Amino acid sequence: HENETNGVADGSYTETITVPVGTQVSAADVTPRPVYNGLQYEPTDRSGALTVVEGTIGTITLRYTRTEQVGPGGEDSVPKPGPTDPDPTEPDPSPVDPVDPMPNPG
Repeated sequence: HENETNGVADGSYTETITVPVGTQVSAADVTPRPVYNGLQYEPTDRSGALTVVEGTIGTITLRYTRTEQVGPGGEDSVPKPGPTDPDPTEPDPSPVDPVDPMPNPG
């Protein structure tokens, strides 16, 4: 599995499949892995096949791509959360009440 963002390789994942000699393996037989490093990719190439011959190793490569919007200065237009930043897709565990933004402690 090879992943790229905006045309630049950004990671890969190797998966080993063991099958009997004489077996034909196609790209469709390999489970797709469209999520890499927590990011969603689109499959771009699921073609190819090989027949397993004794004493040999064959390779089928599944490729995935994603496009990331880039703003002025080359920075991502959508900021990524840092290690201590909350995940923007998760609900706020302590929302502020718009009527009483400073609740009375008791």
